[in-house]
Amino acid sequence: MSYRINMPIKKNQGRPRDPQTEARILQAAIDLLLDGGYAALSIEAIARRAGVGKTTIYRRWRSKAELVYEATFTQVDERCMPDSGDLMADLETLILALVDEFGSPRAIAATPGILADFGSDPAFRDTLRDQFLAPIAEGLEARLKQAELRGQLPPGATGRLIIHALGGTVFYRYVVLGLPMRPDEVRGLVQLVLRGALAT
Repeated sequence: MSYRINMPIKKNQGRPRDPQTEARILQAAIDLLLDGGYAALSIEAIARRAGVGKTTIYRRWRSKAELVYEATFTQVDERCMPDSGDLMADLETLILALVDEFGSPRAIAATPGILADFGSDPAFRDTLRDQFLAPIAEGLEARLKQAELRGQLPPGATGRLIIHALGGTVFYRYVVLGLPMRPDEVRGLVQLVLRGALAT
């Protein structure tokens, strides 16, 4: 199984991080997650599978939840959104990538446990928001600001609300309803949100 690491998403902590070691750890987490589920997953098992010590993992991730989140939900960011000049098509490409991520076997296996830890662990909640989600949101807002400057969005359009409307719908479909989204539904969602933005 191949794995692509978006290293800039997470802030560096302590000494420089070795991409090869991280790739082994992340892949070990994915393999064990798919084999036994989130509840049965442990840092000890991940360390054994990756051939590293537990301290190596804890220098990079504070908890199992943080590690599994990075292994599962960090493939989609502003770099997945093309800059073709067609804002609707570019957003559709971005949301299709998000749909693929939420619909992946590892995401389906990880989501219930991650949500439980998100609700019970304030430190994980802060890390998720500050180190993972905020940089992606800022990058996407900057892309939408460029679209506004090109006249594709009205002046003062709230890029963050557009992002929340699109991403929140995907989250609702996959996590709350447990239903996939077809490409034509993604297209309809993007059209609906952009038409609303243009109307305001």
